[in-house]
Amino acid sequence: IPRVVVHAATVLSDDFIGTTIDTTKWTEADPGGIGGTVGNVRQNGALTITGTGAWGVNILSTANTYSRTAGNIALDADVTIANCAASASVPGIGYGDLGVVTGGGQSYTVFYSGGKLYLSRQNANANEESVMTSFTCTNNTPFHVKLVVLQNQGAALYINGSGTAAATVTGGTFTNKKFFLQATVGTTTIDTVVITDTFADAPTSLVAVPSSQQVSLTWSA
Repeated sequence: IPRVVVHAATVLSDDFIGTTIDTTKWTEADPGGIGGTVGNVRQNGALTITGTGAWGVNILSTANTYSRTAGNIALDADVTIANCAASASVPGIGYGDLGVVTGGGQSYTVFYSGGKLYLSRQNANANEESVMTSFTCTNNTPFHVKLVVLQNQGAALYINGSGTAAATVTGGTFTNKKFFLQATVGTTTIDTVVITDTFADAPTSLVAVPSSQQVSLTWSA
């Protein structure tokens, strides 16, 4: 069987040093002001987003779209919630259409609401799938999330470096979408964002020679 080599490549990373949002990496939406020093989306050694009660209003999305067709794509981020009490904070980190909650489309979103952390697949303004994790948030204590958009279908959420998914959703094949960081209610701090993709090298010069009840394969590694 031809050997498959899987590679991982970093396609975006940002530690949010300084006070200016890097517009080569991000697109900001913030009615309170644009740039990183004013408004509800601010940067100063980390990204701080304060929600004003609606999804998709105070949001940072990647300047580029990312395809899942060649392999899994993933976003890693350190997240700190100021107030973990039920309904006090509703941040969201995801991949897909930015206006999904109010304007249709599809997305995968990791969100904290009602004192619980969820992985959800939204479709046309509804949660087609929503899986609650057992994670417990502590005020002002960072935790790590990894959202993996699977190549063929579905997505998985990993928390604090665990090798076991805390939640998975099985549907959705949408691609060429943006990753996004947002807050709907309360204040959330996000730091050390890394987006990676994985891809496999196909074998080259594959030749199949049939014979009686068998076939011989040769290829270049």
